Amino acid sequence: MTPKHLAKIKKTLLSMQRNPRGHKSVEFEGLARALGRQRDNRGKEPTYMRRENPELARPVSIPSHHFDVTVGTATSIISALLDDVSVWEAYLRGDGNGRKK
Repeated sequence: MTPKHLAKIKKTLLSMQRNPRGHKSVEFEGLARALGRQRDNRGKEPTYMRRENPELARPVSIPSHHFDVTVGTATSIISALLDDVSVWEAYLRGDGNGRKK
C-alpha cells in the first residue's frame, strides 16, 4: 500500500460517505480488498476480514445483491472501511503496528 493509493481510496470513501445512496456491493467489495481484506466464510452475508492482524479491524459484512446497497448498510460499511484507512495511515506514518491510539 502506497500513500498515493491510500489517498485515492480515502477520497473515494469520503465521496461515498457524502452520498451513500446508489452504490453496488461490488464497489464496496473492491475497496475492502484494496484495503487488505479478504472474503471469509461466516454468517449469512459475505464477510470481509483482514487476514493479517485481524484484531486491528472488525469484520465487515457486505451484502451481495444485484441491487443498490441500502443507505444504512452503506453508511456502516463506509465507516468500517474509513477505520481501515485510519489504521493504514498510522501504519504508513510509522506509528507502531497501526493500532488506534
